[in-house]
Amino acid sequence: MSRGTNLERRVEDFLNLSNLCRGFEEALSRECSPIPASLLLELFERRATDNERRICGKLLRADNGDVFVSPALVFIVYADWVNDIGTALGFECQEDEGAGQWIKDDMVAIRAITMEIQLPVLEYLRRCDDRLKAEFGYSASDTLMQALNSGESMEQSRARLHAQHQGLKRIV
Repeated sequence: MSRGTNLERRVEDFLNLSNLCRGFEEALSRECSPIPASLLLELFERRATDNERRICGKLLRADNGDVFVSPALVFIVYADWVNDIGTALGFECQEDEGAGQWIKDDMVAIRAITMEIQLPVLEYLRRCDDRLKAEFGYSASDTLMQALNSGESMEQSRARLHAQHQGLKRIV
């Protein structure tokens, strides 16, 4: 990638998935079982390209072959991907269990790499929340908390928060 290209500017907001997979490979090989970074990347790509997830983001490939991915897509794919990794390593992972239940407390390096993956995603979600709150007066997190506390659907909670922030309007 030459300096200043359009792809480079777009990549600034993306995570280098190839680097993360290489770090994951190293940690897994040290604390668990060897698994190539190429398989970790393949497992992610398989989840990311499911028909229902295709609209959520794309994978960008740099000239050197590195794959970059949006934090939004990582957020959507992460739990299934980590469970796929556990399954590939021989652990029994259920779809409905939390991401990384197979990761033991003494797997310090593996926990560190999963945090390295999660932190930029959480920062991205925080920035999205801030933008939504500035524009609408409530955020996606506010909507989620409203739904959890009230038992309403997400759509109903969003509608309720929207109405609260719009205030009363004169009916003509």
